[in-house]
Amino acid sequence: MNKLTTVLFYLALLLPLLSHSQGWEKTYGGNSDEKVYASDKTLDGGIIMAGAQSENAGPLEKLFLYKTDAAGNLVWEYYDNNTGTNFIVYDVLSTADGNYLVSYQYGDVSPFTAIVKKITPAGTTTWQISLPSQYLNNATDLAETSDGGYILMGRNDNFSGSTGVAKVDNDGVFIWENQYVDNNDFIYPSDVIETANGDILLVTIFSKPNDDNIFIARVDSDGNFIWQQEYNNEQYETASEVIELSTGEFVIAGGNAPDLSPMRPSLLKIDAVGNQLWSQFYYPGESHAVSGLQQTEDGGFVVTGMKSDPFAGIPNDIFLFKTDSSGSLLWKNTYGRSNDDFAWNVIPADDQGFYLAGYTENIDFTTDAYLIKTDSLGVSLNNQFSGNLYEDENLDCIHDTNETGLSQWLVEAKNSEVQYFTLSDSMGDFNINLDTGSYLITAYPITPYWGICNNEFNINFDTEDSIAQDIGAQIIIECPLLDVSIGTPLLRRCFENRYSIQYCNYGTVTAEDAYVEIDFDPAMIILNSSIPITSQTGNFLTFDVGDVPVDDCGYFSVDILLGDSTTCDSIPLGATHCVEAHIYPDSICLPSNNWSGASIEVDATCSGDSINFIIKNVGNAPTQSDLEYWVIEDDVILYLYDFGLDVGETLSVPVYANGATYRLEADQEPNHPGMSMPSVSVEGCSVNSTNPTLGFINIFNQDDGDTFVDIDCRENIGAYDPNDKRGFPLGYDSENYINRGQDIEYLIRFQNTGTDTAFNIVVLDTLSEFLDITTVRAGASSHPYQFNISEGRELSFKFENIMLPDSFVNEPASNGFVKFKVAQKPNLDLETKINNTAAIYFDFNPPIFTNQTLHTVGENYITVSL
Repeated sequence: MNKLTTVLFYLALLLPLLSHSQGWEKTYGGNSDEKVYASDKTLDGGIIMAGAQSENAGPLEKLFLYKTDAAGNLVWEYYDNNTGTNFIVYDVLSTADGNYLVSYQYGDVSPFTAIVKKITPAGTTTWQISLPSQYLNNATDLAETSDGGYILMGRNDNFSGSTGVAKVDNDGVFIWENQYVDNNDFIYPSDVIETANGDILLVTIFSKPNDDNIFIARVDSDGNFIWQQEYNNEQYETASEVIELSTGEFVIAGGNAPDLSPMRPSLLKIDAVGNQLWSQFYYPGESHAVSGLQQTEDGGFVVTGMKSDPFAGIPNDIFLFKTDSSGSLLWKNTYGRSNDDFAWNVIPADDQGFYLAGYTENIDFTTDAYLIKTDSLGVSLNNQFSGNLYEDENLDCIHDTNETGLSQWLVEAKNSEVQYFTLSDSMGDFNINLDTGSYLITAYPITPYWGICNNEFNINFDTEDSIAQDIGAQIIIECPLLDVSIGTPLLRRCFENRYSIQYCNYGTVTAEDAYVEIDFDPAMIILNSSIPITSQTGNFLTFDVGDVPVDDCGYFSVDILLGDSTTCDSIPLGATHCVEAHIYPDSICLPSNNWSGASIEVDATCSGDSINFIIKNVGNAPTQSDLEYWVIEDDVILYLYDFGLDVGETLSVPVYANGATYRLEADQEPNHPGMSMPSVSVEGCSVNSTNPTLGFINIFNQDDGDTFVDIDCRENIGAYDPNDKRGFPLGYDSENYINRGQDIEYLIRFQNTGTDTAFNIVVLDTLSEFLDITTVRAGASSHPYQFNISEGRELSFKFENIMLPDSFVNEPASNGFVKFKVAQKPNLDLETKINNTAAIYFDFNPPIFTNQTLHTVGENYITVSL
């Protein structure tokens, strides 16, 4: 039975063994938002699900019913004609006469229209009750009685703090109606059942200031009081569902929150007259909202609901746990897909497994109906594909005991319906839980220097519960491939700022005697660094980082002051400051067919009212084809010329400067190794201009396509949004145009603006379908993190034990960030929109969603004025 009112209220407060039977997870819908709020088992062993549907995520919703068979196949669907806002489905019953009783409400303002209706499998309405009645404003819970009638329970808003109960016959005619629990406090009706002797048991919550109690009353079949009891084992006590045992005793599932700690699940057992026999509490320190309870054939209990836990990778997961008859915990499982997942009750299956019905949020934040079938141990996707991704040193494609695992390699399992991803862990191990069916398994080399023994193969889960297969990676080219990333959460004038640097070796051999060169903006004053500075010339620093083994990363930081006390105020607010990091050795070992050997580099200097752009051939051969360069003033192309250079030859391109932002881009020699795209920008160069044009540098890409170079250009800021997201390049014009094939580097910033230390933070980012997930490269961050990729194209950055202070205690230290880079999918259509949003979870609090970034794939979009 649906416990929506109770669970939603307390969600606001909260903010493997395998069996041989098969489980599965299925979704329904797809063209609109479907949210299942209630479900029940049908007479033929299937499931009836009731919920609210909105077309195209619009404000108006309507009732729907989905009927499935025991295997989860959709048998029929029903849609009501009435639509409205604030649409909530409270409960659904599969009745003894083969029909369905459903209660729901909708409306623009309170009091809402509340309906209880009886529907046949053919989709016709047998009868309908409109509320409010004398004592009922809605019917949040339904129960069928042994005489063929029904009990309706809900709030009575006509009497403050009152629960209304009504008995209707099989035709929906009122037999009696009454109100209970009238104590002028907030009341949340939780559950109603008919007892074995025909009495009625009512479970309600008192919500009082700093205290919540469970109230249980037993009344006879005519609604007359027999007894009532109030329970409070801790400061906050909740109840969601009650069941009667064969002994005449009762068990109530709910929640318990001592001293404002996270809500933990609880079970309360009482005797036939309401005396408490025992209570059990589970998972202290974790936030759960209980919504369903059932007794199992062995006398134990299963409890379901929603878990708010950032360490699960998905903030709102569905949980199911089992206890023995005394309430002692036996096992627990969690379920969920890309984003938030909800389940409102647990239904026993005929094979001793369980059904969980609710809804799941997709990667585009639409919702689908969601039905999970588990085995008797609570396992749904009980087919497990696992293995180890290892370096096949002797090239025999057999995993020998001395061959080590490789971390952060992407493994994909997909078929025509679903796509699952996982990354190998620090030991090279990976694991994917799958539904029954056939899957194509693909492992993606982390760089082109690696090959894979069997890059694609098929597996089939018809009868097997688990398949294990290791995947060998072989060295094709012996070469280090270093990656460097640099960033800072924000850049403020007159303040200290910290740059974080991450470097990794994604190659096939150790990078010996590696070092990082960092060229800081001239306006920055170097303060200190977390590792020794090997050499320094002005703002050009070198750091020795030693040998970097394969599959290894390192980190360090540099603190700078943006302008001293005499100069910082003269730095324009919004000016852009660039920092370039370059790690060595920077060799590129891939063959470059038909490359002449020419190599183009560009530079620029500002002197008075002129900028001198320099184009130089630093290669060992002359350029063999006519190349082009062009100069852009702010966002308009001013000059476009051909050029050719001999070995060592330079070309000077002088430009009169008036305070605008000037950028020179030049073609690179065709077939040049790597991803170099020569470009350089100068902002604010002028003698007399007091109002330089700012904000144009980042609308174009930087020349950091090679992994061993990272250029971080930031505009200094005053006020800022503490939790936001930006994608670089920012893009041109209001549509944020970028070239087809241009990589995007995302920066996600977060700040603890709460009132206490944030112990753990999780950043979740679901990639656009137009981005190539196999190219994701996690980059620099303010604090150490664990990175993972999961089903639904979701990136997860977990900052465990980050201990981020709140902004009132230490404002500078309350900030953090993380960067990652990703490529577009090949050959996207022009005008393709690439959107992206991230969700930031501070401990057990609700997510903070960043702004949505936008990039549009284009060509020839820059205004030309030659």
